[in-house]
Amino acid sequence: MLIILLLIIIQLGDSFNSELYDKIQSLYLKDLLMVPQNINLEEATIMLNQAAIPFCIIAALAPMARALVDYIGKKKVLLISFLAIVIGGIICFFTDNWLLFLLGNAFISFGCSMDIQYVYIVQNIKADRRGTIRGVLAAVAALAGMLVAVVRKRSLNWRSLYFWGIIAVAAVIIIVMFLMPKDAGRETEKKKRVKTNFKMTSVKEIMPYLLPLFVWGVGVSGVTFYNEPITSMTLKKESDIQLALIIQPVITTITTLVSGYLSDKLSRKKVILADIIIALTGTVIFVIAGLCKINNPVLMGIGWGIMIGGFFGATN
Repeated sequence: MLIILLLIIIQLGDSFNSELYDKIQSLYLKDLLMVPQNINLEEATIMLNQAAIPFCIIAALAPMARALVDYIGKKKVLLISFLAIVIGGIICFFTDNWLLFLLGNAFISFGCSMDIQYVYIVQNIKADRRGTIRGVLAAVAALAGMLVAVVRKRSLNWRSLYFWGIIAVAAVIIIVMFLMPKDAGRETEKKKRVKTNFKMTSVKEIMPYLLPLFVWGVGVSGVTFYNEPITSMTLKKESDIQLALIIQPVITTITTLVSGYLSDKLSRKKVILADIIIALTGTVIFVIAGLCKINNPVLMGIGWGIMIGGFFGATN
């Protein structure tokens, strides 16, 4: 039970920071690009996300860094991931240069993408409960998105959100250092890994998992980076944008909780297919609302919510 509680706290700090780049784009783009470059929100969004592609290489290193778990232990790698988030947050908080801002977010993405929570779930949670617990953590991640929206409503200063992100992660680091149990010895860890029956050893066996995840990851990136700017350009009023930003994580929370629970009760293949249908449905609703400039925050929030819920439900 302690492990689950700690994983929820870790996920909250992790996801709050990972949501910042996506959820407050229209705010920092104004200060970093729109005013200095004298361009509109759409042009600034395209410019930022195109320039962000090389910085994605840093985040792409996360899976390799996660492999350090087998050599130095889960706890140390977890602390490394959160230190990367803190470094990235500090860079973003202080810089006025949009390229340095991208570098800071690359460090944040690197730390958040390590997802040591997965390792703890595999090694510490019974097989018939892993989907449910992962669904709970995905719901916590969605609620972190709501927390970003709440803080945004209180202050439209995007730097304050990065400040609170740094504080949240610093608190998580302290909690992990003092409360997270020490890693078992190397021999005990080896025995645990054998018990999981996770024995894929060849590239041929791994490819059926990697190829769909790669395609799915490209899809997630495609719909994630433009959500908030599309919402801002469609709804115009800050109050309507705030409403959509609150509705989205509520819908995503429900979707991921149900998906995680059903993955333990039903065929996981069926749940994945259902999540794909949900994600595509949400994408269609959200994109049509954006293209047609439908000024309806509820529709935008629901479309966005089930789109992200379906994407991450299937991935998890």
